Amino acid sequence: MSPVPPILSKLVRAGRPLVLARVGHWNPTDAEELTLRAQLRGLGARLAVHACDCAVLLDPDDPPLRLEVQPALAPLDGIEVRIVDAELYTEWQSNEPTCTCSPAALLIAALREAVARKAHASLLSRLTYWPRA
Repeated sequence: MSPVPPILSKLVRAGRPLVLARVGHWNPTDAEELTLRAQLRGLGARLAVHACDCAVLLDPDDPPLRLEVQPALAPLDGIEVRIVDAELYTEWQSNEPTCTCSPAALLIAALREAVARKAHASLLSRLTYWPRA
């Protein structure tokens, strides 16, 4: 997994998790964008996508914001996804080296997995184990 680009590290300090995605190209359909926004709500996060031709910040409820493209990153055929917290610690990551479908579809699947893991961890932290009598 590549290091966090400096411009994105500024975005992470807004106090909530940031999903970093690096893809070869980025052109999600309207339906994919709506699904991505729903998954971001589930994570309480925003999404920063870096592709060869564009960089975009997506909040669950705000219009997409174009960011400066970081040309130093090598081109990618697949997708890299990382969720970082406010201190830039990686909470979760996924990597698909090749992409035969839409990068947005792969990102949606990765975010669904991250949301499920977050829900499972939250449930486990709330369980109370009763001692046997």
